[in-house]
Amino acid sequence: MLLGKATYATWLAYGKLAESMDDAHSPSSRSVIEPSMERPGYVIASVGNLAIAVTRQPPSLESIREFTSCVDALCTQFPDGVAVLIAPRAPRPSLTPEAGRAIVSSWRRLEPCISCSVVLFRSSGFVSAIQRSLTTALLGMHQSSVPLKASANPFEAADFIVRHEASHAPAGPLGVALQAFVRRYES
Repeated sequence: MLLGKATYATWLAYGKLAESMDDAHSPSSRSVIEPSMERPGYVIASVGNLAIAVTRQPPSLESIREFTSCVDALCTQFPDGVAVLIAPRAPRPSLTPEAGRAIVSSWRRLEPCISCSVVLFRSSGFVSAIQRSLTTALLGMHQSSVPLKASANPFEAADFIVRHEASHAPAGPLGVALQAFVRRYES
């Protein structure tokens, strides 16, 4: 069976990911997902055709533009689809009207090439409730056909990505890597 371009490149990336794991549940001392861009308010990374953003401050026009650029580049490289994971970690979640419009505009433009999207919330509490509300409001502004998951569990997020983006597998090492990456860049 021949692998598509996205599947082959993603499997190569996951081969490196798997090599960095001591076993299915324990990452080695070296990081398995490295940032491609790190700013005081956000971090952007990708592994295969998965784009990842961890936001330490409310989304700014700059952070939205940079992440959109990352996803756009992956869409060019992987025309069969790109998975998106966003982990909001700002201590005080908020969203300016300009940022909300920029997110919706970027989503509309990129939606045809996005295979699935995950919002990885903080585990619990008031901040998590606000993040869920903001995401629900944003998605309500634009009805999307892209499969979306909102979760506080990186292993659920990884499982969702693997189910909707066949080029990502296995879910276990991806969940471990996502958990380590997000914790590393939390506020």
